[in-house]
Amino acid sequence: MRDAEGEFPASFIAVPMSIIAALLLVMPSAFAQKCSDRNPQLAVDVLQQVLRSCSSHDAFEAVGYKYGYDVVAKAASVAGERAIPLLQEIAKSPRNSDCFWGRAPEARQALAKLGDEATIRSIRESRNWANPMMRANLGEIGDDWALTSLVAFLIDHVNDPAMHIQQGPADGPVDLRSWILESIRDIARRHRVLDLPVAADYSPEGILVWKTWLESHKWRALSEPVYKHVSDPYLRCLARRVEWGYPDAILDIATFGGPAAELILRDFPRPFPGEPMGARSLFPAIVDQEEGRPSRDREIQGNLQTALGLLGDRQMLGQIAAEINEFPIHFDYIPYEALRKLKFIGGKPAVEILVAALGARNRMTQVPEQALATCVHDSAPTDASDGLRASIRKSCEERDFFWVVRRYNGWTMDALAQMIKDPPLPPGTAASAENIQTWKVWWVKHKDSAEFIKPARQSFE
Repeated sequence: MRDAEGEFPASFIAVPMSIIAALLLVMPSAFAQKCSDRNPQLAVDVLQQVLRSCSSHDAFEAVGYKYGYDVVAKAASVAGERAIPLLQEIAKSPRNSDCFWGRAPEARQALAKLGDEATIRSIRESRNWANPMMRANLGEIGDDWALTSLVAFLIDHVNDPAMHIQQGPADGPVDLRSWILESIRDIARRHRVLDLPVAADYSPEGILVWKTWLESHKWRALSEPVYKHVSDPYLRCLARRVEWGYPDAILDIATFGGPAAELILRDFPRPFPGEPMGARSLFPAIVDQEEGRPSRDREIQGNLQTALGLLGDRQMLGQIAAEINEFPIHFDYIPYEALRKLKFIGGKPAVEILVAALGARNRMTQVPEQALATCVHDSAPTDASDGLRASIRKSCEERDFFWVVRRYNGWTMDALAQMIKDPPLPPGTAASAENIQTWKVWWVKHKDSAEFIKPARQSFE
């Protein structure tokens, strides 16, 4: 298991290698908790190993090393209702068990998601929900009770001084109201929720909106997991994994779901524009430019948008085009994300959007252009000759953000060359004005006859 920094603690690394080697020999189903195995029993086997590991510290550490910190959720999301008996045993781990502090709470959360009534009743009766930080965690469960409880808590505590805490000696105060609000919105990213006013905040006007919504909806069914309406076992498994916070299962639904894929995807919430894509192994040069990984719930929305675009949804394609042309370059790196989405989608609509954006003057270029103008203005004397001014401009173009635009155009040209058979220019061609124009002229002549390379069918689950 990893610590808060994402590193393996020293005590974990010190697990005797002989023990780990022995466990590897007796666990043939290692890493097998995937829907694509089409064998949920493999995930049940993993949970059996988790249960056995609760009574042995070395085994506990080795299982975490082998399967990851979220082993319980990963396996239960695939095993589904088959997992309930084992989850109940893990959830009852005694205080002196290694599973008590981590895997037992994860098992209780999984049981709640699977509809285990006793666990749900226990969670609802817990006194921990008086703690706002614990309350925010209800978003992980995401059922109607969790949602309405979060809304009611936000309303009741919006003016509570305890909602402001100091986060560390050097950091500023943290407003826990924003955590509660984000948990509410995360639920809406995974489930369609009846009339949920996701744009409302915790201003007096926003609280009035939440009060009105809660009063008119608190006794009504608000949402239901998508997977419960999916008959195919494989697609049902993928849909459940999405709702348990594994966004890349959406891409597998679109890629391998056949005729049923679109109906399943449209049961999820309509994606918000401007959310990042998952599948972080795609276009690694771009991902390397991004600071950290977005939340899984945001990736769910970005993947939904991409998957529907792959299936021909013109509104989603329009959203992605707007991200390239209307979002400034440093707004969560969305122009980069849009490039990854279009590369995944492929085909004529995606190429059309990329060619139109190539070298265009849009929101992405505004900040660099403003920085360039400021640099030239501040660096050139008022009486500078044309030659000196040109030299200063060339020097300024290498500063600030302007080089990022050239790099982005280069990535776009590389993507186009990989999406089209017999492109006018090969990958790696410099993104000069002449080469950009070559692409635009070529597309005008060949857009109705061009052959497109279908993206490789691969699983991102």
